[in-house]
Amino acid sequence: MAFSKSQMMRFRLLNAFFTSNKKKWTRKELEEKMLEHGIKVSRRTLTSDLELMKNDSTLGYNAPIEYCKKEKRLFYSDSNYAIEKLPLSSSEYEALVNILSLIKFKDAFKDFDSIIDKLIRKGSERDISDIIGFEEAPAHAGEKHIDPLRTFIRGRQPIKINYKKFTADKSSSYIVHPYYLKEYRNLWYLLCFYEAANELRTFALDRVIDVKAEEIEFIPSPLDHPEDYFRDIVGITRPKGEKQAIVLTFNHAITPYIKAQPLHQSQEILEENDEQITIKLKILPNYEFYSILLGYGKKLRSASPGFVLEEMGKI
Repeated sequence: MAFSKSQMMRFRLLNAFFTSNKKKWTRKELEEKMLEHGIKVSRRTLTSDLELMKNDSTLGYNAPIEYCKKEKRLFYSDSNYAIEKLPLSSSEYEALVNILSLIKFKDAFKDFDSIIDKLIRKGSERDISDIIGFEEAPAHAGEKHIDPLRTFIRGRQPIKINYKKFTADKSSSYIVHPYYLKEYRNLWYLLCFYEAANELRTFALDRVIDVKAEEIEFIPSPLDHPEDYFRDIVGITRPKGEKQAIVLTFNHAITPYIKAQPLHQSQEILEENDEQITIKLKILPNYEFYSILLGYGKKLRSASPGFVLEEMGKI
């Protein structure tokens, strides 16, 4: 029996209620508590959920749910029981193995290869490489900074970065407040607040020489979600200005690719016929965007506004 996400959410909530300080509940109280979490359940659904948690062999919770007739309340008869303490089921373990098999190929997790391999061997007799072929990117110097940067981000620790641009003869130091690590085309970048310029910036980790903690007060991110910084752009570089409506027309031969791999999440198909496809994007056009368009060569038939082609000619 397969369980839906909504069912699994209800199971987890019921478990949380039974293991909270208030350990005994009437059915009405459980229904009201569910509603507080935005989930409306009928008495029939609640009874079914409790029965599944207690007796369903596929689910495997074997929850010790009992009913006290005197108090007319439900409770866990084993005070030490909790779903999160249960060992993984075979299906859960297989799902974990599949996830681990995928992240094993990410360079950022190379330090955990031996641990991941042990789990994979224990959970599956077949190597994932027999099933899936990944593009293997060469190792990059910047990856050694990922772990310390993750620690600094979690600890809300300002840092000093010693950084050398490709075009610079020598390195420069920047005191920044780190917020987020972003991967783009097998390279890693740090999103941070550069206090001296009073702006958010990204630094390519492969150009970072070293990173050290800086004992100053941390400045929290002005963004609710750091990923929002990249929402309106292709790649990493965020130019100043407002979003633009960009209209692009491509040769119909690459229509399947344009549809299968949108240039941006805002992509909208305006017209499609046997000769061409026209799409619209709402983005902040940047260097990465123009570089991608150049890669289409003559398959890109037209672009508007006119500055798009002008900027492509400058690269």
